[in-house]
Amino acid sequence: MSAPNEYSVVVVGARPVGLSAALQLGVADVDVLVLEHRGAQSTHPRAHVVNARTMELFRSWGIAGAVCAAGLPPDLATGFGWLTSMSADAFATLDYVDNHTAELHSPERLCSCAQDRVESALYARISEIDGVTVQFGSEVVALTEYENGAMLALRHNDIDLYVRARYVIGADGANSTLRGLTGVELSRSNPLGRRMNIYFHADLRAVSRSRPYMLWFIYAAATQGIFIMLDPKRWVYSIELDSQPDGPWDLNHDHCRELIRAAVGVEDLELDIISVLPWQVDMAVASRFRSGPVFLAGDAAHRFPPMGGFGMNSGIQDAHNLAWKLSAVLDGTAGASLLDTYDAERRPVADYNATQSMDNARRQQTIRGNAD
Repeated sequence: MSAPNEYSVVVVGARPVGLSAALQLGVADVDVLVLEHRGAQSTHPRAHVVNARTMELFRSWGIAGAVCAAGLPPDLATGFGWLTSMSADAFATLDYVDNHTAELHSPERLCSCAQDRVESALYARISEIDGVTVQFGSEVVALTEYENGAMLALRHNDIDLYVRARYVIGADGANSTLRGLTGVELSRSNPLGRRMNIYFHADLRAVSRSRPYMLWFIYAAATQGIFIMLDPKRWVYSIELDSQPDGPWDLNHDHCRELIRAAVGVEDLELDIISVLPWQVDMAVASRFRSGPVFLAGDAAHRFPPMGGFGMNSGIQDAHNLAWKLSAVLDGTAGASLLDTYDAERRPVADYNATQSMDNARRQQTIRGNAD
């Protein structure tokens, strides 16, 4: 075996959490390798709410403007609507964004920007930093922890490679390989249900009528679900799978089109299904966020229902908290004991956000049940 390449920090996972950690480290002149098992950036939008604190971090990294430009215009992202179809008038609305109050507390505002666009903005900024390398198509298969670092075995384009790092950040998602390799346990809730997000393209400007709903809750006889507007031509329709009679995990694209047309209220609507993503409504929090030189962040450390927009934001804020501490330890500004505060500070936040998200999910179930 040839001598492994060495880095101060290796980040496993190149979604928003891993990229945020790498960016914060990179601007502090820390050499970083980011490993991603996928061959390219994400195309499915997933999360979309970027809260004010995350936007403050983006501002400090110089990407707040790019994220805002890639997201919904502010006047199309101020509230929620409840309707029998998108074509109908709302029978209830809720203002979600209070810009007047927000101005008292932050220079930034909540932004609705799809996760794939957030990733693109982060990746573009990272590409400007010499000390950060992002390596796609690299799957971590083994980990050996040492007193002063770790060795990772990985498979890159069918070639076995090894890298050594002083510290490792596991930001590789809910099914984290790093969490499994470190033996960190995960406390899971009972599932509240199963859903599927249908990502599609369609020009709904005439139907949406510039109404300012980030989320459109549909209650109709043919379908119940939630439209998420990414822009007036890019949408997600999220449905509860357990209520579907035709094999909940195997809805074909023709059936998806029927459901979307019924929810929009236009029988001949032209639309393109881009992808479908099934997921489970539950929560999980790791028993600890650190194992020696390895730290967990984002969905690798905690997973919440998306009701409330806590997931991506919590993960990016994990990454910032951890990365500035790592950089301070690496450059000698702080002692290694500073790193103990990561778990002490971020795990209580994860516990709180998990509870809040589950409460929101239960309330949504109750509302749906009453509507039935």
